Amino acid sequence: MHTLAQEPRTTQQTASARSTGCARARSGQSSGVSSLLHLQRTVGNQAVQRMLEADPEEDRAAGGNGGGLRSVVERHFHTLSAAIRRDGPAVQSDSAGADDREPAIDAKAPAAQAPTASSDRSASDLAEGRTVHFSSLPPIDAPAQWDAIASILSYSPDIGTTPPPAVLTEFGKTNSRIEVNQSSATQNNATFNVELVVDNVIRYWVAGGNRTDIASDNDADITQANYPTVVSDLTPAAAPVNTGGLALLKNQPPRTRFWAEDLTIKHEEFHAADDEKFGREGALEGRDWLNRQTAGSFNDVEVLLGRVSQMVAARILAAMAPPAVEQRAYDDGAADYAARARAIKVKGDAWGYAPTPPARPASAPAPPAAPKAPAPPAGGRP
Repeated sequence: MHTLAQEPRTTQQTASARSTGCARARSGQSSGVSSLLHLQRTVGNQAVQRMLEADPEEDRAAGGNGGGLRSVVERHFHTLSAAIRRDGPAVQSDSAGADDREPAIDAKAPAAQAPTASSDRSASDLAEGRTVHFSSLPPIDAPAQWDAIASILSYSPDIGTTPPPAVLTEFGKTNSRIEVNQSSATQNNATFNVELVVDNVIRYWVAGGNRTDIASDNDADITQANYPTVVSDLTPAAAPVNTGGLALLKNQPPRTRFWAEDLTIKHEEFHAADDEKFGREGALEGRDWLNRQTAGSFNDVEVLLGRVSQMVAARILAAMAPPAVEQRAYDDGAADYAARARAIKVKGDAWGYAPTPPARPASAPAPPAAPKAPAPPAGGRP
């Protein structure tokens, strides 16, 4: 940072110590004085200096060394010279007549209060040749120079889950929070080198309430009696629906009694991926915007970093405005819902969910046959 302070200029007054020298200057150059002062008012001290340097013989004839009019210009950085007319008859006779003087310019004073004159000087204290140093004038600070900003972006998305709320009004929700409080800046060579760290903290939750989760077509909760309802609840709507208190987007499953937790998680992860994608785009836009800014202090840099986080969040919100964001997510998951519902229907239509009839008990073994009586002897007699 560079500041420029204006320091007071030492004012010098030079005049001849002898009244005869002053008289010669006035009598010998009365017409020249009028011309020179008129030129000084219109062109400035630099033109007067060139005139005097162009005719040094006239100066020597008028008063010798130090007796004539001369303009002293000290060439220093930010050092200027000026001629101010003194009020009163003496100065009027040395400059211009009443009819020749130009009207004073009404210059507006600066807003700051002008410093007051020193108490040790008075209007009557005007000795010829006296030099006064105006050391009591305060310095004036010029506006600070603003430094450029060069940033390096580090974008860090963090996706995770969070518990659902106590009261459920939806199947899931994804939130994104933009943080830049890990950023830092170093000032070097009129540039703030900023390490822009944009953290995109993404959290989602899913919950089905009192609905039954159907993980696959082989789920034990599917029966031959309820499988038609399961199929209906998991089938994506072919068109938007808004009847009978049921409002659905295209490809949104009704899920009145049954839901699929894994497919709902996939739905929210689609939103999380969008948050990450659009957050990255917003971070790049914020970095490019930051590199076009200037700052006068680290506090200014901090304010600009806050603007960057707002820009990233605004980019996410603009790209994920409902209902388009939900429509994209349901379109993405429609094929998975349709495949699961179709598999359940095929199996149910084939009585695949009918309970298996119990096996018949094995028949009891037949009792052993009674022994046969021996045959009588031949001839009827033993």
